[in-house]
Amino acid sequence: NRSFIRLSKEEAGKIESNSIKNQKSFLNNYVHAHSQAFSLLDYYIDDDYSGTNSQRPSFTRLLQDIALKRTNYMMVKGLS
Repeated sequence: NRSFIRLSKEEAGKIESNSIKNQKSFLNNYVHAHSQAFSLLDYYIDDDYSGTNSQRPSFTRLLQDIALKRTNYMMVKGLS
């Protein structure tokens, strides 16, 4: 299981934004609560990129990993 996290533009420039911390915490708690069904393999984190930009480095890596069948499941906190 892999997790995709994107930094909100308004929090850009921080070492690790509250948004990133909150998303990681939410996903880690979910995986921990369902540890028999899931294990966390990787994060895909795009700092300071707009969600409308489909050329984000981690998003591109995510699509490549899906195409190469490196993962069966993807977890996201929200679709926005």
